[in-house]
Amino acid sequence: MKLFLIDGHALIFKMYYAFLGRPMINSKGVDTSVLFGFTKYFLELLNREKPTHVAVSFDP
Repeated sequence: MKLFLIDGHALIFKMYYAFLGRPMINSKGVDTSVLFGFTKYFLELLNREKPTHVAVSFDP
């Protein structure tokens, strides 16, 4: 068994500042940078490490 525990709040924080200088804006004018960065990082991690179980936690 390979379990990954991910600190979702820290990852969102990291993605927010990673795209701060060049935000990704969709056709409706909504900044989707954090969603894109989080999803891309998460999917790359799954493909590279192939965990059997994953849990993502967020601060309240």
